[in-house]
Amino acid sequence: MKIFITGATGYIGFAVAKTFRRAGHQVTGLTRNNEKAILLAKEEIVPIIGSLQNPDEFTKVAEQSDIIIHAAVDYNNDTADLDKNMIVRFIDAAKNSAKIKKLIYTSGTWVYGSSEEILTENSEIIPIKAVNWRPAIDKLVIDNPYLNGIVIRPGCVYGGHGNMTNDLFDSVINKNSANLIGNGSNRWPMVHVDDLAYAYLLAAEKDVSNTVFNIVEETSASINEIIARIKRFNNDRVELNFIPLEKAVHQMGNFAEAFAINQKFDTSFAKNTIGWLPKHKGFLNELELYYSSWKAYQNKYNIKFINEV
Repeated sequence: MKIFITGATGYIGFAVAKTFRRAGHQVTGLTRNNEKAILLAKEEIVPIIGSLQNPDEFTKVAEQSDIIIHAAVDYNNDTADLDKNMIVRFIDAAKNSAKIKKLIYTSGTWVYGSSEEILTENSEIIPIKAVNWRPAIDKLVIDNPYLNGIVIRPGCVYGGHGNMTNDLFDSVINKNSANLIGNGSNRWPMVHVDDLAYAYLLAAEKDVSNTVFNIVEETSASINEIIARIKRFNNDRVELNFIPLEKAVHQMGNFAEAFAINQKFDTSFAKNTIGWLPKHKGFLNELELYYSSWKAYQNKYNIKFINEV
Protein backbone atom coordinates (compact mmCIF):
# COMPACT_ATOMS: atom_id res chain seq x y z
CA MET A 1 0.00 0.00 0.00
CA LYS A 2 0.95 3.64 -0.41
CA ILE A 3 1.17 5.35 2.97
CA PHE A 4 1.31 9.09 3.69
CA ILE A 5 2.38 10.14 7.20
CA THR A 6 2.45 13.60 8.76
CA GLY A 7 4.99 14.17 11.52
CA ALA A 8 7.14 11.47 9.96
CA THR A 9 10.28 12.52 11.84
CA GLY A 10 8.51 12.99 15.16
CA TYR A 11 8.88 10.57 18.04
CA ILE A 12 5.78 8.54 17.16
CA GLY A 13 5.65 9.28 13.43
CA PHE A 14 9.22 8.15 12.73
CA ALA A 15 8.63 4.79 14.41
CA VAL A 16 5.37 4.38 12.49
CA ALA A 17 6.99 5.27 9.17
CA LYS A 18 9.82 2.77 9.68
CA THR A 19 7.40 0.03 10.73
CA PHE A 20 5.30 0.42 7.59
CA ARG A 21 8.37 0.47 5.36
CA ARG A 22 9.78 -2.67 7.00
CA ALA A 23 6.43 -4.34 6.33
CA GLY A 24 6.96 -3.68 2.62
CA HIS A 25 4.72 -0.66 2.13
CA GLN A 26 5.63 2.43 0.11
CA VAL A 27 5.86 5.28 2.59
CA THR A 28 5.93 9.03 2.04
CA GLY A 29 6.60 11.19 5.09
CA LEU A 30 5.97 14.87 5.70
CA THR A 31 8.80 16.70 7.45
CA ARG A 32 9.82 20.31 7.93
CA ASN A 33 13.32 20.64 6.51
CA ASN A 34 16.02 19.05 4.39
CA GLU A 35 18.02 17.77 7.36
CA LYS A 36 15.07 15.73 8.58
CA ALA A 37 14.24 14.68 5.03
CA ILE A 38 17.64 12.97 4.90
CA LEU A 39 16.70 10.93 7.98
CA LEU A 40 13.65 9.64 6.13
CA ALA A 41 15.55 8.88 2.94
CA LYS A 42 18.06 6.79 4.92
CA GLU A 43 15.15 4.63 6.08
CA GLU A 44 13.78 4.18 2.51
CA ILE A 45 10.95 6.62 3.23
CA VAL A 46 10.16 9.18 0.54
CA PRO A 47 10.40 12.64 2.13
CA ILE A 48 8.24 15.62 1.30
CA ILE A 49 9.17 18.94 2.89
CA GLY A 50 6.27 21.04 4.08
CA SER A 51 4.26 22.19 7.08
CA LEU A 52 0.76 21.68 8.40
CA GLN A 53 0.18 25.40 8.02
CA ASN A 54 0.49 25.02 4.23
CA PRO A 55 -1.39 21.84 3.26
CA ASP A 56 -1.29 22.72 -0.44
CA GLU A 57 2.34 21.55 -0.31
CA PHE A 58 1.33 17.92 0.22
CA THR A 59 -2.40 17.45 -0.44
CA LYS A 60 -1.81 16.00 -3.91
CA VAL A 61 0.52 13.40 -2.45
CA ALA A 62 -2.06 12.50 0.18
CA GLU A 63 -4.71 12.04 -2.50
CA GLN A 64 -2.56 9.37 -4.17
CA SER A 65 -2.20 7.35 -0.96
CA ASP A 66 -4.14 4.32 0.23
CA ILE A 67 -3.69 5.21 3.90
CA ILE A 68 -3.24 8.63 5.52
CA ILE A 69 -1.74 8.70 9.01
CA HIS A 70 -1.86 11.97 10.93
CA ALA A 71 0.88 11.77 13.56
CA ALA A 72 1.95 15.42 13.69
CA VAL A 73 0.97 17.75 16.50
CA ASP A 74 2.23 21.08 17.81
CA TYR A 75 0.92 21.99 21.25
CA ASN A 76 0.34 25.73 21.05
CA ASN A 77 -2.54 28.18 20.93
CA ASP A 78 -3.43 27.12 17.38
CA THR A 79 -3.28 23.36 17.92
CA ALA A 80 -7.02 22.71 17.97
CA ASP A 81 -7.77 24.69 14.82
CA LEU A 82 -4.72 23.31 13.01
CA ASP A 83 -5.61 19.72 13.84
CA LYS A 84 -9.23 20.16 12.79
CA ASN A 85 -8.23 21.87 9.56
CA MET A 86 -5.90 18.99 8.70
CA ILE A 87 -8.58 16.35 9.27
CA VAL A 88 -11.09 18.33 7.22
CA ARG A 89 -8.49 18.67 4.49
CA PHE A 90 -7.86 14.91 4.44
CA ILE A 91 -11.59 14.17 4.36
CA ASP A 92 -11.95 16.57 1.44
CA ALA A 93 -9.06 14.78 -0.27
CA ALA A 94 -10.98 11.53 0.10
CA LYS A 95 -13.95 13.14 -1.65
CA ASN A 96 -11.70 13.85 -4.63
CA SER A 97 -9.87 10.54 -4.65
CA ALA A 98 -11.32 7.04 -4.71
CA LYS A 99 -7.85 5.74 -3.83
CA ILE A 100 -7.81 6.81 -0.18
CA LYS A 101 -9.16 3.95 1.92
CA LYS A 102 -8.40 4.88 5.50
CA LEU A 103 -7.44 7.78 7.77
CA ILE A 104 -5.63 6.97 11.02
CA TYR A 105 -5.56 9.78 13.57
CA THR A 106 -3.27 10.02 16.60
CA SER A 107 -5.21 11.00 19.70
CA GLY A 108 -4.29 9.97 23.26
CA THR A 109 -5.54 8.55 26.53
CA TRP A 110 -5.60 11.99 28.16
CA VAL A 111 -9.12 12.37 26.71
CA TYR A 112 -10.39 10.08 29.50
CA GLY A 113 -8.95 12.15 32.32
CA SER A 114 -7.93 10.58 35.63
CA SER A 115 -9.95 7.63 36.86
CA GLU A 116 -9.90 4.98 39.57
CA GLU A 117 -11.82 2.65 37.25
CA ILE A 118 -10.33 0.38 34.60
CA LEU A 119 -10.83 2.22 31.32
CA THR A 120 -11.88 0.90 27.90
CA GLU A 121 -12.81 2.42 24.55
CA ASN A 122 -16.37 2.76 25.88
CA SER A 123 -15.42 4.75 28.97
CA GLU A 124 -16.72 8.26 29.48
CA ILE A 125 -14.69 11.02 27.86
CA ILE A 126 -13.60 13.61 30.44
CA PRO A 127 -10.48 15.18 28.90
CA ILE A 128 -7.86 17.12 30.78
CA LYS A 129 -7.98 20.79 29.81
CA ALA A 130 -4.82 20.64 27.70
CA VAL A 131 -6.62 18.39 25.19
CA ASN A 132 -10.26 19.35 25.71
CA TRP A 133 -10.50 20.03 21.96
CA ARG A 134 -9.41 16.54 20.94
CA PRO A 135 -12.63 14.48 21.46
CA ALA A 136 -14.33 16.58 18.77
CA ILE A 137 -11.52 15.71 16.34
CA ASP A 138 -11.79 12.04 17.25
CA LYS A 139 -15.51 12.16 16.48
CA LEU A 140 -14.89 13.92 13.18
CA VAL A 141 -12.55 11.12 12.12
CA ILE A 142 -14.88 8.32 13.19
CA ASP A 143 -18.14 9.80 11.88
CA ASN A 144 -17.02 11.05 8.47
CA PRO A 145 -18.85 9.25 5.59
CA TYR A 146 -16.08 9.47 2.99
CA LEU A 147 -13.37 7.15 4.28
CA ASN A 148 -12.71 4.66 7.06
CA GLY A 149 -11.60 6.51 10.15
CA ILE A 150 -9.44 4.98 12.90
CA VAL A 151 -8.44 6.77 16.11
CA ILE A 152 -5.35 5.53 17.97
CA ARG A 153 -5.12 6.59 21.62
CA PRO A 154 -1.62 5.90 22.98
CA GLY A 155 -0.67 6.24 26.59
CA CYS A 156 2.70 7.61 27.72
CA VAL A 157 5.14 6.47 25.04
CA TYR A 158 8.62 5.30 26.04
CA GLY A 159 11.68 3.79 24.36
CA GLY A 160 14.72 5.39 22.70
CA HIS A 161 15.11 9.01 23.72
CA GLY A 162 11.67 8.91 25.30
CA ASN A 163 9.13 11.68 25.63
CA MET A 164 7.63 12.24 29.06
CA THR A 165 10.03 9.59 30.36
CA ASN A 166 12.85 11.81 29.09
CA ASP A 167 11.65 14.46 31.56
CA LEU A 168 11.86 11.96 34.41
CA PHE A 169 15.42 10.93 33.57
CA ASP A 170 16.50 14.53 33.00
CA SER A 171 15.11 15.75 36.31
CA VAL A 172 16.53 12.96 38.44
CA ILE A 173 19.90 12.52 36.72
CA ASN A 174 20.80 15.99 35.45
CA LYS A 175 18.99 18.23 37.94
CA ASN A 176 19.14 16.04 41.07
CA SER A 177 15.51 16.82 41.77
CA ALA A 178 12.06 15.72 40.76
CA ASN A 179 8.84 17.68 40.96
CA LEU A 180 5.98 15.24 41.51
CA ILE A 181 2.50 16.59 41.02
CA GLY A 182 0.27 15.23 43.75
CA ASN A 183 1.62 12.50 46.01
CA GLY A 184 3.23 10.36 43.30
CA SER A 185 0.83 7.45 43.67
CA ASN A 186 -0.67 8.04 40.22
CA ARG A 187 0.01 5.58 37.41
CA TRP A 188 0.70 6.50 33.81
CA PRO A 189 -0.56 4.08 31.15
CA MET A 190 2.54 3.32 29.09
CA VAL A 191 3.48 1.76 25.76
CA HIS A 192 6.77 1.18 23.96
CA VAL A 193 7.08 3.28 20.81
CA ASP A 194 7.66 0.20 18.63
CA ASP A 195 4.64 -1.62 20.04
CA LEU A 196 2.61 1.50 19.33
CA ALA A 197 3.88 1.67 15.76
CA TYR A 198 2.87 -1.95 15.24
CA ALA A 199 -0.68 -1.06 16.30
CA TYR A 200 -0.85 1.48 13.46
CA LEU A 201 0.28 -1.20 11.02
CA LEU A 202 -2.38 -3.63 12.22
CA ALA A 203 -5.08 -0.95 12.10
CA ALA A 204 -4.10 -0.19 8.50
CA GLU A 205 -3.86 -3.77 7.29
CA LYS A 206 -6.86 -5.26 9.09
CA ASP A 207 -10.44 -4.88 7.89
CA VAL A 208 -11.53 -2.41 10.58
CA SER A 209 -13.05 1.04 10.31
CA ASN A 210 -14.75 3.82 12.23
CA THR A 211 -13.43 2.80 15.61
CA VAL A 212 -11.05 3.71 18.43
CA PHE A 213 -8.17 1.69 19.86
CA ASN A 214 -6.53 2.37 23.23
CA ILE A 215 -2.91 1.28 22.83
CA VAL A 216 -1.25 0.82 26.22
CA GLU A 217 0.23 -1.92 28.35
CA GLU A 218 -2.10 -3.28 30.99
CA THR A 219 0.64 -3.41 33.62
CA SER A 220 1.77 -0.15 35.18
CA ALA A 221 3.81 1.29 38.02
CA SER A 222 3.26 4.38 40.13
CA ILE A 223 5.36 7.47 39.55
CA ASN A 224 6.80 6.97 43.04
CA GLU A 225 7.98 3.48 42.08
CA ILE A 226 9.53 4.73 38.85
CA ILE A 227 11.34 7.63 40.52
CA ALA A 228 12.63 5.35 43.28
CA ARG A 229 14.24 3.11 40.67
CA ILE A 230 15.68 5.99 38.63
CA LYS A 231 17.22 7.45 41.80
CA ARG A 232 19.53 4.45 42.02
CA PHE A 233 21.35 5.65 38.89
CA ASN A 234 22.16 8.86 40.77
CA ASN A 235 23.12 7.22 44.08
CA ASP A 236 19.82 8.44 45.54
CA ARG A 237 21.05 12.06 45.46
CA VAL A 238 17.65 13.40 44.51
CA GLU A 239 15.42 16.00 46.13
CA LEU A 240 11.74 15.14 45.75
CA ASN A 241 9.23 17.98 45.65
CA PHE A 242 5.54 17.13 45.93
CA ILE A 243 3.44 19.89 44.40
CA PRO A 244 -0.35 20.14 44.76
CA LEU A 245 -2.10 19.94 41.39
CA GLU A 246 -3.70 23.37 41.70
CA LYS A 247 -0.32 24.99 42.34
CA ALA A 248 1.28 23.03 39.49
CA VAL A 249 -1.41 24.16 37.05
CA HIS A 250 -0.77 27.76 38.10
CA GLN A 251 2.98 27.31 37.51
CA MET A 252 3.01 25.04 34.46
CA GLY A 253 -0.37 25.52 32.83
CA ASN A 254 -2.90 22.85 31.98
CA PHE A 255 -0.28 20.27 30.99
CA ALA A 256 0.38 19.78 34.70
CA GLU A 257 -2.74 17.60 34.69
CA ALA A 258 -1.01 15.21 32.29
CA PHE A 259 1.83 14.58 34.74
CA ALA A 260 -0.69 13.94 37.52
CA ILE A 261 -2.96 11.67 35.47
CA ASN A 262 -3.93 8.32 36.94
CA GLN A 263 -5.18 5.63 34.53
CA LYS A 264 -5.35 1.87 34.07
CA PHE A 265 -6.74 0.15 30.97
CA ASP A 266 -8.29 -3.04 29.71
CA THR A 267 -7.00 -3.30 26.13
CA SER A 268 -8.75 -6.51 25.17
CA PHE A 269 -10.63 -4.72 22.36
CA ALA A 270 -7.41 -4.02 20.43
CA LYS A 271 -6.18 -7.54 21.11
CA ASN A 272 -9.40 -9.20 19.97
CA THR A 273 -10.06 -6.90 16.99
CA ILE A 274 -6.67 -6.41 15.35
CA GLY A 275 -4.52 -8.87 17.27
CA TRP A 276 -2.38 -6.26 19.00
CA LEU A 277 -0.22 -7.41 21.90
CA PRO A 278 2.72 -5.48 23.37
CA LYS A 279 6.00 -7.32 22.91
CA HIS A 280 8.08 -5.30 25.36
CA LYS A 281 8.20 -6.12 29.06
CA GLY A 282 7.32 -2.70 30.43
CA PHE A 283 9.17 0.50 31.30
CA LEU A 284 9.95 -0.41 34.91
CA ASN A 285 10.83 -4.03 34.11
CA GLU A 286 13.61 -2.96 31.72
CA LEU A 287 14.40 0.42 33.22
CA GLU A 288 18.18 -0.04 33.06
CA LEU A 289 17.94 -0.60 29.31
CA TYR A 290 15.86 2.54 28.75
CA TYR A 291 18.20 4.53 30.98
CA SER A 292 21.16 3.37 28.89
CA SER A 293 19.35 4.36 25.70
CA TRP A 294 18.45 7.76 27.11
CA LYS A 295 22.06 8.37 28.16
CA ALA A 296 23.26 7.51 24.66
CA TYR A 297 20.86 10.03 23.15
CA GLN A 298 22.18 12.63 25.60
CA ASN A 299 25.75 12.05 24.30
CA LYS A 300 26.83 11.37 27.87
CA TYR A 301 27.15 7.62 27.67
CA ASN A 302 29.74 6.83 30.31
CA ILE A 303 28.14 3.91 32.11
CA LYS A 304 28.79 0.22 31.67
CA PHE A 305 26.63 -1.88 29.42
CA ILE A 306 24.12 -3.94 31.38
CA ASN A 307 25.58 -7.27 30.28
CA GLU A 308 29.20 -6.20 30.75
CA VAL A 309 31.14 -8.44 33.11
